Amino acid sequence: MRKGYLVAGIMTLALLLPGGQEGACAIDFKARGLWQVGFGVNVNSLAEKQGDTRLNNPISNDKFKARQRVRLWLDAIVSENLSGALNFEIGHQRWGQASTGAALGADGNIIKLRQAYIDWQIPDTGIQTRMGIQNLTLPQAAGESNILADKSVAGIVTSWQVNENFGITGMWLRPYNDNYTGKNAGYLDNLDLFVLSLPIQTGALKMTPWVMLGMQGRNTFKVPNDHGGYNYVFTGYDGGNLVGSLGSVPFGNVNQPHSTSKTYGELFWGALPLTLDLAPWRFEFEFDYGYAAPMGRYSVEEILHGVHYGTQSASTERQGWLVKALAEYKFDWGVPGIFGWYSSGDDGNLKNGSERLPFLYAQTNFTSMLGDATCLYGGIGGNDRSMSFDGTWGLGLRIKDISFIEGVQHLIRATWIQGTNDPSMVKYAAFLSRGVSDPCIAWQGVPDTLDYYLTRNDNLLEFNLHTVVNIYENLKMGVEFGYVVNMLDKDTWKRPDDTTFSKTDMWVADVVFTYSF
Repeated sequence: MRKGYLVAGIMTLALLLPGGQEGACAIDFKARGLWQVGFGVNVNSLAEKQGDTRLNNPISNDKFKARQRVRLWLDAIVSENLSGALNFEIGHQRWGQASTGAALGADGNIIKLRQAYIDWQIPDTGIQTRMGIQNLTLPQAAGESNILADKSVAGIVTSWQVNENFGITGMWLRPYNDNYTGKNAGYLDNLDLFVLSLPIQTGALKMTPWVMLGMQGRNTFKVPNDHGGYNYVFTGYDGGNLVGSLGSVPFGNVNQPHSTSKTYGELFWGALPLTLDLAPWRFEFEFDYGYAAPMGRYSVEEILHGVHYGTQSASTERQGWLVKALAEYKFDWGVPGIFGWYSSGDDGNLKNGSERLPFLYAQTNFTSMLGDATCLYGGIGGNDRSMSFDGTWGLGLRIKDISFIEGVQHLIRATWIQGTNDPSMVKYAAFLSRGVSDPCIAWQGVPDTLDYYLTRNDNLLEFNLHTVVNIYENLKMGVEFGYVVNMLDKDTWKRPDDTTFSKTDMWVADVVFTYSF
């Protein structure tokens, strides 16, 4: 809390300084901000009971939630060639929750640093450089990035616009380092990424082919436990776990002991996002491929109908692909469109690893309850669950920017989602989901992630209705209704131990107020 007062004091002092002072060191300070307050009711689990036992909601058992968040930016600008930026976030704060500083007295250590970087141009060149902790999304089209989207990461990004049609961007990113505290602490625990992208624009066509190479140390995700061993779990951001999204374990229990003689494992991604704007038509398309090299093997048991059928030696290798597309047409009254995607899924055999696309942090704006296209402020009711297209295909229709009254816009959307993972993968569920109401992973969501694991027998149908009202120039109100029809296959998921599940549909109703300046 004392640190929070200190930060607030520094920012206040900076804002009081006069901008544009005379002299070589004149600095113009500018402040930006975003206040968000929301209220919602929801059911965000697909399972209600396992046998006679009522299951806990994976995010919160409260159906009603009230939350808020504040984001503040401070820009220190010398010229167009040199500036710096800080971005703090206060929240999310659940009203009444002490740990997030929203209980009586509002006393909590909840200030987060989201960005801290400098922007500068190499003298006498057009080469722009950003150094520090920055919010980053890899080049994408048709539904945001399924590899790295809208997340803070430390690194250097350098770009050069060669001419009006062609540019070059290079990045070095360091998501993890110096987190390993076991024997030889800090040794071989870095994860480094190197990106090269080529933005190209010719008339109506824009495309940005890119590749990313990575190196993952064998100790990157090792965390010492209380028994003298190690857990392979590292939750480096809210609602995600890279051990799960880069490895082969399908059901969230990523703490599978394994070892390797390799010092580093190779990572590779390549993508081609493109946009064709032929007003009033607009088309978007993207193809992604990813590979994460094996870092040892782990033992996994096959269990069906409560019977143990043997133990396999599973590979930690993971590689897969994704294709997604969007087509829309702009009318005066709105923009109707059709979108879809298809992602590779597991083949039913962990001895050869996973066939799903590895990723760092995925998001999608195709859906809101099973995605991140929420109304103004995601997660008020804890409803945005699945951010990744991994192991699924989908097809949707939407109409956005519907407006019959000035200052009021609507969006309607319907999306069909089905798994692409082999149904025989459930033979691993009772073993790999131990302690997580096993084995109903598809029903509750994968622990430590925001994803469901869907087989080809599992289907979901999501409906969304959003309305945004411009109350003032800087104040908006968003109203969201969402519903997910639960068509997961009970016969498939009862096979591991003949457990009976009581399923439920998901739904949400939110109202959100956003003030920005």
